Amino acid sequence: MTVEDASIFRVGGGVLLRGKCPHYAKQQFVKRTVVAIEGNVLHIDRDPRENFWIDMEAEAARLFPVVTGDNVNDIVIESLTVDGNRAENENLNGNYGGGIFLQDCDRISIRDVTTRDNNGDGISWQVCDDVTIDSCRALNNADLGLHPGSGSQRPVVANCVIRGCDQGFFFCWGVKHGRVEGNLIEDSGKYGISIGHRDTDNLVRGNIVRRSGQHGILFREHPVALRDPHRNVFEDNLIEDSGTEGDCVAIEMLGTAEDVVLRNNRIVDTREATEGRRRIGVRVGEGVRGLTVEGNEYVGVEEERITTRPTKGGDSKT
Repeated sequence: MTVEDASIFRVGGGVLLRGKCPHYAKQQFVKRTVVAIEGNVLHIDRDPRENFWIDMEAEAARLFPVVTGDNVNDIVIESLTVDGNRAENENLNGNYGGGIFLQDCDRISIRDVTTRDNNGDGISWQVCDDVTIDSCRALNNADLGLHPGSGSQRPVVANCVIRGCDQGFFFCWGVKHGRVEGNLIEDSGKYGISIGHRDTDNLVRGNIVRRSGQHGILFREHPVALRDPHRNVFEDNLIEDSGTEGDCVAIEMLGTAEDVVLRNNRIVDTREATEGRRRIGVRVGEGVRGLTVEGNEYVGVEEERITTRPTKGGDSKT
């Protein structure tokens, strides 16, 4: 590919190709390795299968994950600090990058790693099975703290700290049979934990979720009911001080999730009651089916559990 300024690239370094697909105008991204530079021409390790046309805003950039793996198996990443230098870098969508980014990798262990200040996700793994994240820290990342991506099976995330990210832990599409246990998730801009899009049969247990900007736990809604999250178990979690104004809901259940279990969770609001803020433990959309709610403790909330009827535009009413 011919670029305007080849001096910013290095042989062995990464290059991000991005631009709109000429066939349907959707933004597309491809990451490759530079293997040679001749004048202003970059040679890369593999041809892209996508079309990048100049008249569709195609460009080559140095924006790239700090640590990345593609189609590698049975590896360990441990005892690192990955600093994304957020203030000096553009945002890179977590489906394509992160402080650590893995694509189509299986049986990966990440231990005692800090990912901080990335302009994107802390750790993102896409279409990866049997990934274990243990005793790691995701701090002040612009988007998602930890992001098991589409189709990732059996992730285990334990004993981690996720603090100051826009969303703490994000189950992406079709994440199944995972275990999220013993983590501390604090000061998320939106949601401490977000789940939806055919994320089924997961166990979320013994976590502390504090001071989420909107909801401690969000069950997302998909326009197609068959793509909602079923048979997930949330137990023995502490969800504290969720939301900042209006309806402050600790657990918000949208969509048509089925056979979810909320058991022995402690939902607490330590803040004083103020005008314009209603503290709610669990809010259940009318499409939710087979919900089990048992043994939960509610402290400092005006409403322990309410059922809502969705209205046009995504709002809801009691």
